[in-house]
Amino acid sequence: MINVPIEDEIKDEKVEETQEHHENNILETDETSAESYNDVQKQIIALTKERDDLKDQLLRKVAEFENFRTRTMKEKAALLEYGNAKILEKFISLLDTFEKAIEDGKKSENYEALLKGIELLQQQAIKIFEEEGVKEMTNQVGEDFNVDYHDALMIMPSDLEPGKVAMVMKKGYMYKENVLRHAAVATSAEKE
Repeated sequence: MINVPIEDEIKDEKVEETQEHHENNILETDETSAESYNDVQKQIIALTKERDDLKDQLLRKVAEFENFRTRTMKEKAALLEYGNAKILEKFISLLDTFEKAIEDGKKSENYEALLKGIELLQQQAIKIFEEEGVKEMTNQVGEDFNVDYHDALMIMPSDLEPGKVAMVMKKGYMYKENVLRHAAVATSAEKE
């Protein structure tokens, strides 16, 4: 038998105990790690499914919005087209009246009757415009020049104060509250 000092035996026992302890810790850690790994895997699978569901919902909402936008644009275009058709229908009746006036004018040399017919046509056209919200601006000579309603084409000497409307060369029109066409005017300047 070999003589091993007692201290060496105690050291060997401590090393063995430490190794056993480490091995137990490693086994426990491996089991804990395996459980943690499984939990993490389950969370990853759940989060991936949630992400895919949200992505699918988002894609559906985008498609729904695009369909809504396309449908709305088509409806808007259809409404505009229908509105234009109604206005144009009113002008067709005006064309019919013009045609009749021309036929009557060819048969007669009564210029007073022809003039009266033209005045009636003008009244019919004004009525159609007014029904649609278009009205003539009341641009009277002597009003202050206003860039929101007038286009100054020239300046002319006048008895009026400078900056007033001296002459209306082309009438202006309003569509409801907005300018449809500015009135073409000459503004006043001092006489030389």
